[in-house]
Amino acid sequence: MGRMTLRPLTLLALALASAPAFAEGELALHAAFGDHMVLQREQPVRIRGTAAPGTAVRVRLAGRSGRCEALESGAWEVELGPLRAGGPHELEVRAGTETLTVEDILVGEVWLCAGQSNMRWMVSQCATAAEALASADIPELRLLDQTGAASPSARAWTEAELAECTPERFYRTEGWRPSTAETARTFSAVAWFFGRDLQAALGVPVGLIHNAIGGTSTEAYLDPATLAAHELLADGPGWLDDPRAPEWPRQRGRQNLAGWLARPEGPVPGHPFQPGFLFEAGLRPLAGMGLAGALWYQGESNATLADMSRASDPAWARASLEALVGDWRRLFGRPELPILMVQLPGMQRAWMEYREVQRQVAGTPGVALAVTLDLGDPRDVHPRRKREVGARLAALALAEVHGRRAARSPEVRQVRAQGDLCVVAFDHAPDGLVTQGGEPVRGVELLDAEGTWYAAEVELQGATLRARSPAVHSPQAVRYAWAPVPDGNLLGSEGLPVGPFVERPSAGGTKQR
Repeated sequence: MGRMTLRPLTLLALALASAPAFAEGELALHAAFGDHMVLQREQPVRIRGTAAPGTAVRVRLAGRSGRCEALESGAWEVELGPLRAGGPHELEVRAGTETLTVEDILVGEVWLCAGQSNMRWMVSQCATAAEALASADIPELRLLDQTGAASPSARAWTEAELAECTPERFYRTEGWRPSTAETARTFSAVAWFFGRDLQAALGVPVGLIHNAIGGTSTEAYLDPATLAAHELLADGPGWLDDPRAPEWPRQRGRQNLAGWLARPEGPVPGHPFQPGFLFEAGLRPLAGMGLAGALWYQGESNATLADMSRASDPAWARASLEALVGDWRRLFGRPELPILMVQLPGMQRAWMEYREVQRQVAGTPGVALAVTLDLGDPRDVHPRRKREVGARLAALALAEVHGRRAARSPEVRQVRAQGDLCVVAFDHAPDGLVTQGGEPVRGVELLDAEGTWYAAEVELQGATLRARSPAVHSPQAVRYAWAPVPDGNLLGSEGLPVGPFVERPSAGGTKQR
């Protein structure tokens, strides 16, 4: 076959990891490998692909080499030792008389970026698009964009679209591409701004793998085995009629699959909103790839019932998010895999309980939350200020993953009740708390023994908030910014907002979740 260079081209489904990418028996690489890719530094490098069964496969990269024998299925994998940030490198793979090469490989930080439409929202659609695209030529920022073969828009899918909705065929990509005005234009704005800021701060290459699908639920990104074993979570095959699945995605799914539902033949077609589908289509094929961490911007489809003024069950919502953290960490073989989430902003929907669920799950070691309360649009589920969201995620990555000092929103550390006084102490407020314009604190409430919430008068003392109300003699709980579009005005001294919270003081004086 001779020497072949892998250039970026349209490929069906990163799930091709489990099937030959070319003709049966010929040497092929996993579809996530291609020119201009980024490999994760300081983690083992796993090179995978297919070849004729029993063929000896030899791999060379950055002065490292390894070999293996293709299994009876044709699959092969060679593990090389960790590499330092740098490049460009060339990957050479040989099997018999065949040779493949991948060029311009960099080593640095690789981040998975997933979620629903606010993660999918493109750079060209955000408020600062012109400024961003004018400076988008960043050679050490590399983008791998996975897009769906069928859009879950409000219509019935064609037979051709239905045929594309299998885990093996759903995702398409043009391969790894350096960041330019052209490639950044249609890439996730949140992910791109995150990558731009992180690359500038670290001075190493950054690679972003983006696979968000608008409107999808958390459950679509969960392992089907987890869904089957968890009593609270939705059933994948029967999701269209399962009341545990989010209502809006089920409604849209029935709309897209209307043609098949009218004349059902064979199994139910796949759908990106189906629980477990995106895990199989977009995540499982990446198993074993080195990652620095993952970004997760999702929740709009899980936060409320079909009536947007009614919140979903917090226990179910928390179970889904906790399962996602566990599944992803098991898939990538890293119990400590950093996962950075975006908290839902202010909007005229009953998102209060879900924001609190996000905050609770962010209490898991290695999980952190970017507060965006001030970046929403009361009437638009797609706020345009994506640059700030990406910047806050990049700051979290610098702090959580790299141990650097970076601005982040203050977080509740301790809650104490002293008679009629409730005292809340915060972390990540090195110079104390302030308010916008120096105005009195708004948005703090106390709960009395009868279960009624009352607005509180608040005094700030450094990184401590002291709240009391004439109507509450023994505070049972304290909450802040608890409204669809909150009027809270608390900030850290670095200008980032304090996120919504609800806490009960405990006997030991520490917060309870």
